[in-house]
Amino acid sequence: MLLIDKKFFGTGKLLINDFIQSFQKEFERFILNYAEQSINDQELEHIFWVGEQQVKTAVTCALRKPCNGYFMQESGVYRKPNLNATNKRNYKNGRVDYWCRYGNSTKLSILLELKHHWINYSSNEEYTLYEEAKKRHEKAVFDIKNIKKADYTIDNLFGAALTILPLFTRYKTDENKIVTLSKNKLKDLCEKILGTAKSNACGGFVIPSRLQEITTFYDSNTGKEGFQSFPAIIMLWSIYKFTKK
Repeated sequence: MLLIDKKFFGTGKLLINDFIQSFQKEFERFILNYAEQSINDQELEHIFWVGEQQVKTAVTCALRKPCNGYFMQESGVYRKPNLNATNKRNYKNGRVDYWCRYGNSTKLSILLELKHHWINYSSNEEYTLYEEAKKRHEKAVFDIKNIKKADYTIDNLFGAALTILPLFTRYKTDENKIVTLSKNKLKDLCEKILGTAKSNACGGFVIPSRLQEITTFYDSNTGKEGFQSFPAIIMLWSIYKFTKK
């Protein structure tokens, strides 16, 4: 599933659209396979439980096929201290989460920054997209925009800020009825948050019921055991074209 805002349209839209959909398919495959293997090994575990650095494991694997193995993690870049800086001496050494090449006869270079946070989805179908999630996505946008583009311009250069947002639902006990989403409900949710945090594309997938159960966790707010499940994942994108070719 991929919803695209009209601002996303323009030259290269088909290729970057294909890239995102191919990546999302591979990412979903990795996430679900990891959960299935965890059940076979002992008990359900999702890789996105742990944090952003661990989620990068899935992102790295998901990039291999669409980029035909031609991609790099933590590639070196030069960055401006702010978007308005023009003095080359102001550039500082940094890294971008991923660089990859995509396409056949026409190719794209893609610089990708990744963030991770959460969406709270309640049993009455209300949701909370946290302010911290918006701030992280905006930081990814900033980190992409202030890269020195000339170092990566071969032909068509795109920047992508991606924030991966698993949905979680809380319960009073592990005997509550588990909350699930249909694909249509997930699409509706994507439509609602599409314009949030400077995003112009939104994708995601429902986690199948076989890989859902109410699990326990330590709730630091109450100091007690809590109960939760994870019905879906949303991927919030901001895409920018940096070349005119």
